[in-house]
Amino acid sequence: MTYRPTVLLFDIDGTLVDAGGMGRVAMEEAFFEVCGRRDVCSFTFAGQTDRIIAEQGLKNAGMDPTPERIQRLLSHYLAQIQAEIDTNNRARLYPGTEALLARLCQYDHLALGLGTGNMEAGAFLKLRAAGLGSYFSFGGYGSDHEDRAALIRAGFQRGTTQLGCEESSCRRVVIGDTRLDVAAAKANNAETLGVLTGGDTREELVSAGAECIVETLEDPRAATFLVGA
Repeated sequence: MTYRPTVLLFDIDGTLVDAGGMGRVAMEEAFFEVCGRRDVCSFTFAGQTDRIIAEQGLKNAGMDPTPERIQRLLSHYLAQIQAEIDTNNRARLYPGTEALLARLCQYDHLALGLGTGNMEAGAFLKLRAAGLGSYFSFGGYGSDHEDRAALIRAGFQRGTTQLGCEESSCRRVVIGDTRLDVAAAKANNAETLGVLTGGDTREELVSAGAECIVETLEDPRAATFLVGA
């Protein structure tokens, strides 16, 4: 069977990994370090990039979200994530995650990457904490761009380079749990596999336009959809 070259970009939080609230705790501690408050990021983090979270929290604290202040905050955040992992690692994989990735790695036409609002360093801290650090060699990250569609674009560009093919000849798929994942995929003329392990409901993902939706990555339809034909 002939397969079309395909770039797969996986979201992390709510899709591959349940971090057990470590990201929020770390962000709250980072805000405390920078502005003396832990109550400025009560909004949802689902589908947001780290930079957007930092910017919104600083605004809520009445502070100008300058690039320097955002960078300082995110540096504290990374240190706090590591501290959470070291003292009380709560990261776990969602059902079927590692089995699916191991299966997908058997196909030469697939390039497995990340499409996440996490900064690159934070992304791999979470993956390693969940025992999943070895499957991904590229991605689009919150450290590439604060806009999710733009970081997904960066991930697809890196994936097509890894496959050694033209972007126009590649199939591109985002795997995520929120409407923001679907919107970012559509902004890049890509497909979406929606999973119901995270923030949004089936109805919300259907309404956003996800081409395939599964309860968890254990569902055989996930592998079938991603491998393609």
